[in-house]
Amino acid sequence: MKIKTILYVPTAHTENGRPSPWLQQRLDMAIDYAKNHPNEDCLFLLSGRGPSVENLPQITEAETCKRYVQEKMSNAKVVKEDISTETAGNFAFSKPIMDVLNPNKIVIYNSRVVSDRTKYLANKILGADHNFEFVFIDDDLSKNPKSIDKEPRALKMFHNLLDDIEDGDSESVRNILLYETPFYFKGIVNEVDFFNKKWPGGYENKQSTENSKWGK
Repeated sequence: MKIKTILYVPTAHTENGRPSPWLQQRLDMAIDYAKNHPNEDCLFLLSGRGPSVENLPQITEAETCKRYVQEKMSNAKVVKEDISTETAGNFAFSKPIMDVLNPNKIVIYNSRVVSDRTKYLANKILGADHNFEFVFIDDDLSKNPKSIDKEPRALKMFHNLLDDIEDGDSESVRNILLYETPFYFKGIVNEVDFFNKKWPGGYENKQSTENSKWGK
């Protein structure tokens, strides 16, 4: 049976097996949608492994989110993508799942502070293959000065990486992320060189951002 609506939630920080407050808000908004649209045959697609491939989590962010959704809505249909460690990966590794499910529409939930990045990556990676819309939330993450300061640099980095890729070509995006960045196969791509070339402000700025509160 064709899925009518995918409720797509890129994950964020979790702690002690629970979603962070801003991640919980994304999930709650998606849950409310599902409860208020019972005729849309909604399915939750929850995307994210964690912030690193080096430290294996006991449970991924996506699994944490799945448990939270099913705690709040026991009959929820949930699919996970738990490879990705960053926002482009969220979309790139979720796109094949979306293609198989072939929904009428996808509703994308994220924090307002990452709205420009989310829009860019959705259009670049999903392209015209899917009908999608956005719900951006004015949460604590969106009011955090360090998150606000980080965002233009993160967006510019993804422009530097992906602007030459044709919209909708998620396979090429996955190949770039896997083999031309330090996000997935540690040690293949030199992290210092990569961020000095791709991240405005270079590696030292990226490190100071990651070491600050609420890097995601």
